[in-house]
Amino acid sequence: EEVPDPNNPCQICQCVRSSVQCQRVPCPPVACANPADIGCCPVCQDCEYRGHRYDNGGEVISEADRCRTCKCQNGTVHCRANPCPSVTCHHPSRGHCCDECENCLYQGARYRDGDKFPDPNPATSC
Repeated sequence: EEVPDPNNPCQICQCVRSSVQCQRVPCPPVACANPADIGCCPVCQDCEYRGHRYDNGGEVISEADRCRTCKCQNGTVHCRANPCPSVTCHHPSRGHCCDECENCLYQGARYRDGDKFPDPNPATSC
């Protein structure tokens, strides 16, 4: 008869020829890339997010929200905002995810907000 080891629940013990022999609990194989070590045996704690399944530890892709990066961690999807680059213009506008500097296109050349430049065609008046 097999009994759990009272000092280690991940082992089972049995009496064999008047001697106690213990061995690790046999674990079934796991079918995920990044199993979690919870309890005695590794388990798959994948996530379901917007109708899609993701492996534990995998990146969760959200087409609806590109402003955040999400990851499947032990059955729960955790998201964080993507870092935004700093802007150098005086009057940034709110972009899709981050503040952005608007720019101008004038006679084929692109200028940043606040740039001063000579008129490429001085014969015209503004």
